[in-house]
Amino acid sequence: MMTNGVFKPHGYFSITVESDVLIVDSVGPFNIELVVKYLEALEEKIAGFDGRQWRQIIVLREDSLFTPDALEALKNTVKYRMSKGLIYSAVVIEHSEVKHLIEHQLASIYKSLDLPHSFYGALPEAKQALNL
Repeated sequence: MMTNGVFKPHGYFSITVESDVLIVDSVGPFNIELVVKYLEALEEKIAGFDGRQWRQIIVLREDSLFTPDALEALKNTVKYRMSKGLIYSAVVIEHSEVKHLIEHQLASIYKSLDLPHSFYGALPEAKQALNL
């Protein structure tokens, strides 16, 4: 459905912080409009790290694929996060029929930016890997 020539945001996310780890819980698929809202929400949380190094856990539930323009915007948000101290990304993919496609989309971004990353099957596993 279009409104004034712009699509409504598609997808859902919430952002929390535990220690030096930003945790994003999300359900896709995602479009560019949601990625824009995501970047705005990220800026506020990232400011709390005050320039210190930090890590992230990204939880993607269901078929959390990105449209091509959303994927490009996501790459820009990862670049931005790295400029603000991001040093590692743990990705949890749950209940997805397209897990390998999601891994491919994200790994291509992380590899192109030289960001260390790993994929996990559940949030407790990722938290344990990051000593949370």
